[in-house]
Amino acid sequence: MTIGTLFDTVSDSDILCMSDPELFSTPCAAPKRDSRLLGAGDVFFCIRGRTHDGHTAIPTAAARGAACVVIDNLTAVKAADDHALPWILVRDTAALFLPACLAYHGHPQRGMHLYAVTGTNGKTSVTYLLEAVFSSDPDTAPCAV
Repeated sequence: MTIGTLFDTVSDSDILCMSDPELFSTPCAAPKRDSRLLGAGDVFFCIRGRTHDGHTAIPTAAARGAACVVIDNLTAVKAADDHALPWILVRDTAALFLPACLAYHGHPQRGMHLYAVTGTNGKTSVTYLLEAVFSSDPDTAPCAV
């Protein structure tokens, strides 16, 4: 898999710039947002939370051998450059993390079917009966309620 594959469904307007125009052809491993779980070749998404800013973990990403970092903060460009770590500047790292994960796993949602049960009474019973029926057929299994 390449870094470009992770961004296959992302709009071009969401990607502002990158450190190297050839970065999308670089092989990569998994997208990650937790620097403690980073491994060699992973793509690290620097996401800001309530108490922690993922951009502060750029040195950790470099030390762990990340293929690149995805950032949404211009000041993080210098930190990535200081550690010779390729970067992709985007509008919102948090918004692009899910599409990257879906692309990494082959877009599993495309093969799923969703059914809804509505009404006043019997919804739980009906959904568990449908789960039993769908789970017993190899063409529709696995199934979840």
